[in-house]
Amino acid sequence: MKASDFEIRNYEKLDKILSKLCALVVEGQKTRPGHFGKVAAAVLDPDNQLVARLNCPGKDGGRIHAERAAMEAYEEMYGDIPEGSIVLTTCSPCSEHMAERDGASCTDYINNSTVKKVYCGYTDPTQEEDQREFNILETKDAEIRDLCKTFAETFMDYEKAQANENFADGRHPEDKGDSKRYGINTKASVSSLRKTAHQGGRKGQLAHWLANMKAGRAKKK
Repeated sequence: MKASDFEIRNYEKLDKILSKLCALVVEGQKTRPGHFGKVAAAVLDPDNQLVARLNCPGKDGGRIHAERAAMEAYEEMYGDIPEGSIVLTTCSPCSEHMAERDGASCTDYINNSTVKKVYCGYTDPTQEEDQREFNILETKDAEIRDLCKTFAETFMDYEKAQANENFADGRHPEDKGDSKRYGINTKASVSSLRKTAHQGGRKGQLAHWLANMKAGRAKKK
């Protein structure tokens, strides 16, 4: 693996692909809204072979996230994903436990592949970033980012997460109220929550999630 395999270039080309992925989401919602989700992803290899897929149903009522769907589809069509390939996605890869997801997180899935570059339309502020073993870059095209953010906000419910006090972590119902049990001030500032997050453990984890969501909400304003 060369250092250059971690670099993301040619933003104009990648933004055109992101635009097509956005169109794929829109089309999926028009044709089969109950079947397709609101995230689209693609694998682009060094030979410019492109395979794109939407979030779709998996086993036992779960969902196969778009990144995994695209990577598996590429492997079915072309074989192993070659080094230097890039994953494009309308929303940055998930990393936390999600009860609705079929299989491992998209971050783990990418970490276990040859892919070292991810280009996204919008960065999900509720997901842990430290687990990534790849370079990720969010588009600077405001129009594409806003559209991808609009898609993402349909399944990232800040108000509901804060009311449930488990911060949309996808865990079990018994986690409700953890913020109170661990002494977290849900009205604290982002900087204060960041300091609490450094404590580690469950308290630090909850503070990290809330800080990320508050930071994301501030950007929206």
